[in-house]
Amino acid sequence: MKKKKILVIEDDYDLSALMIRHLHSSDYNVLNVGDAIQGVQFARKEIPDLIILDLMIPGGGGLNVLERLNRLSETQSIPIIVLTGIHDAEMKKKVLEAGAIEYLEKPYNAQELLRSVEEHIVEPDKAQEEAGSVGKILIVDDDTDFVKKLSLDLHRANYTTFVAYDVDQGMRLAREEKPALIILDLLLPGGGGFTFLKNLKNLVYTQNIPVIVLTAVKDEEYRQKMMEAGVKYYIEKPYDLSFLLNAIEVAI
Repeated sequence: MKKKKILVIEDDYDLSALMIRHLHSSDYNVLNVGDAIQGVQFARKEIPDLIILDLMIPGGGGLNVLERLNRLSETQSIPIIVLTGIHDAEMKKKVLEAGAIEYLEKPYNAQELLRSVEEHIVEPDKAQEEAGSVGKILIVDDDTDFVKKLSLDLHRANYTTFVAYDVDQGMRLAREEKPALIILDLLLPGGGGFTFLKNLKNLVYTQNIPVIVLTAVKDEEYRQKMMEAGVKYYIEKPYDLSFLLNAIEVAI
């Protein structure tokens, strides 16, 4: 099985060397950069399985890196562990809200970090890994925290995900990426989910893409309207992962 790849974004050379040694001993492949600009560039180029991020790094700071990676469709599903010397409850809250999966405080504790890595790193089963992605899914939803969790769940099930945060961006990605399925929220900027669905069905090259609505809108009349418009399933948030994965498999 291919080694999991971890990107360490940390400008403290001695600490980086120590982390790399411990991660290597646990059979991880480790990359290391020391500033925010390189961190974003390497994350986009290498698509690591997990990122360990310091906040006090040159080039814009770790929080900026976290927010940028969480906005990019190619990196927003990568789990990010923040390891920092900032002991501040407000900063911790801000970092977790920005999409980090864990906030660890320095001084560095090797056992604590390795525990967190093992808990959060994506581990698709061997059969799926050998077969590659089982399909591309476009998520159209403007809730970044929700999208982060959903993308990670789908990535663990070996789906490739793309994310759009409004109607126009969703239509563009539907045309360009030709996903196997679209997961659609209803409360979207740019006209809402029904407008998106109407636009999708009006185009020959997107009208046959199956759509699952995943929404907080609990309204039977609206559910019926969306089903009549051609959605495969209407699922209310919070979702049950087993049910969602089964619905995706049936819809595709």
